[in-house]
Amino acid sequence: MKLADFKKQPRGPYQFDWFLHRDTIDSPLGTFAVELTVAMGKQPDQAMVDAMEILIGKFEKNKSAIAQMVFKEYLTIARSEPDWLAGCEVPPNLLVDGLAPYLEARALTVSDDRALTVSDEVDNADDRYHPRVYMSPSWDEEHGFYLKFDGDQIERVDC
Repeated sequence: MKLADFKKQPRGPYQFDWFLHRDTIDSPLGTFAVELTVAMGKQPDQAMVDAMEILIGKFEKNKSAIAQMVFKEYLTIARSEPDWLAGCEVPPNLLVDGLAPYLEARALTVSDDRALTVSDEVDNADDRYHPRVYMSPSWDEEHGFYLKFDGDQIERVDC
């Protein structure tokens, strides 16, 4: 993967710049975009690309487990709040391979922590990059569904 293969996207209403890779990653949950996010006016660097390559490797290795995590979330909503699911126009009886049309956005993202703060300073260099798997389920568009890897473990996180 090369830094030059990421193309800057129109900023729109966002308070950061983002760069999209020409390739996408297929999974049981649909196609995932590959994105780098930086502070406005900044450029991504090779370290971000390196972090993305690690994220892609972990994602590829854990596609089925990730699909099961999303499916479990869907089943929880389907059982506990069927009216909410119906209001979101999501069928209550999907199987894991039927979730893709109800994930509005899917991306593997690496964000430079400085894109999230006003300062260029980061307390801990290890925390500078935030590799995440992001999805926006139709039943929870407001919050989204973020996952991170902690070693070989997959954790759901706020963002």
